[in-house]
Amino acid sequence: MNVYKKIQNHPNPALLILRGVRLILSDPKRWTKGSLARTSRGKEVTEVSPSASCFCLEGALFRAEHELKLSNIDRVSARSIIQSVLPKPFGMSIWLFNDSKRTSHKRLLKVIDLAIKEAA
Repeated sequence: MNVYKKIQNHPNPALLILRGVRLILSDPKRWTKGSLARTSRGKEVTEVSPSASCFCLEGALFRAEHELKLSNIDRVSARSIIQSVLPKPFGMSIWLFNDSKRTSHKRLLKVIDLAIKEAA
């Protein structure tokens, strides 16, 4: 059985996506605000573009889904888990949280880690 078959048959694909998001955004240089994805030179690109090198939280969800070859249903599940652990001032908006001046990389990772814990 190849690795993608194992991933697709995993009992908790949303957790796999959240772990993928954590890996993607673990380096502050791979995180961006105001765009789903950017190149290393700051140009906006799609989140699945081979030239994308940094992502917002939402873009990292799309990228993890794409890289792991999982479904959009799995991504939506992972997104819902993130929304459930967002700080109250942001309601359910991943975009507002990611792009807020008050959101640091450290705070972003804390939310992702909470989501992983919630999903596990």
